[in-house]
Amino acid sequence: MYAANTLGAIVGAIAFSIVVIPLLGTQAAQRVLIGLSVGSAFVVWVPLLGSAPKRTDPRMSTLGLAVAVVAAIEGAILLARSVAPPNCPAVAFGRNSASFVPEMAPGVVPEDQVPTTPGKPNRYCSFIGEGVNVSVAITKLRNGWRFFHGAGKVQASNNPEDMRLQRMLGHIAALTQKTRNPESVLVVALGAGVTAGSFVPYDSVKKIVICDIEPMVPKHIAPRFAKENYDVVNDPRTRIVLDDGRHFVRTTREKFDVITSDPIDPWVKGCAALNTEEYYRMCRDRLNPGGVMALWMPLYESSLDTTKSLIATFFKVFPHGVLWSNDLAGEGYDVVLFGSLEPLRIDVDELQAWLDTHAKVKTSLEEVGFGKASGPAGGRSVGNLRRAGERSRGLDARAQINTDRNLRLQYLAGCG
Repeated sequence: MYAANTLGAIVGAIAFSIVVIPLLGTQAAQRVLIGLSVGSAFVVWVPLLGSAPKRTDPRMSTLGLAVAVVAAIEGAILLARSVAPPNCPAVAFGRNSASFVPEMAPGVVPEDQVPTTPGKPNRYCSFIGEGVNVSVAITKLRNGWRFFHGAGKVQASNNPEDMRLQRMLGHIAALTQKTRNPESVLVVALGAGVTAGSFVPYDSVKKIVICDIEPMVPKHIAPRFAKENYDVVNDPRTRIVLDDGRHFVRTTREKFDVITSDPIDPWVKGCAALNTEEYYRMCRDRLNPGGVMALWMPLYESSLDTTKSLIATFFKVFPHGVLWSNDLAGEGYDVVLFGSLEPLRIDVDELQAWLDTHAKVKTSLEEVGFGKASGPAGGRSVGNLRRAGERSRGLDARAQINTDRNLRLQYLAGCG
């Protein structure tokens, strides 16, 4: 009996977490469990079948058994109907869901049915999915902005600040790569696919490898942002790898001209492992000569110690690095850490001349507010971003390094 119980626990945990919930969702999975419970009751009743009971006979009468079966089935139906569907605010905003409930419409509303005129509610859930590793959702505001939620927070969106950051992560790496004509790219963490899609306009790119741990993301999330990411998941140069980013980088034999890493915030369980000195060294070893790496780093929900630790850890592995700011209202919203294997030289005039002859890349930058490579005309400029990076050289030398042994960011980040 102990062996059977242990075996059942193992089989049940694996079957429901890896198969049933990803295929049917938690609501249907709970209904299946209710059905299995009733079925097990029927199995227990089988030995009680028989003729009319005697005083000393524990068997049930046929009528009594029929009544018990009907009552069990009706009870199971009532319980199954009472199981609530996934709660979109909880999936989208996690611990902060209560504050967003008043502004959200109930249920799931198709994206094309979301109103565009001002009013309440202002936010609508257009998709919700329960994956093997993380639950995901897409919400849409009346103004047209769409947000991808994972692990209880916004991970990507098409609002101007996020679009600029996501395109920066890809374009900065490609434009400052030594040849400015990268051929092979690795994108760790797909999100809405905007960063991966920023490599689509480069004719020199022959291979875009996207590694994401959650199958729901390339299947359901990125396709819903196809306009913003140039439909990168269906680009013939793209290969999707469903794997943990760190495991893939550690085990692959491929090398790349560009690696971008945009994992979930480091305070989310397990994600600090994608911000350690050892992980950065793995990425460095997977770069071709002249290769570069770009990393997203949030400034919001981060303390000063967290920021110092992350920057110091990255620049310890990539000493030829630059911090590129993504400002919001004159203050740091989030940043891109850029690392090179060789000393970095940015000739703004040369870069402008290159952009003038590559219309698709230039258009992709202009769509998110970047104007010329130098000067303020047309919006933000590469020159201004470069100066923001040069100001980061005053980093406190006493900042602690995030390693596999301490994973300090997992506990420190998010406390700011």
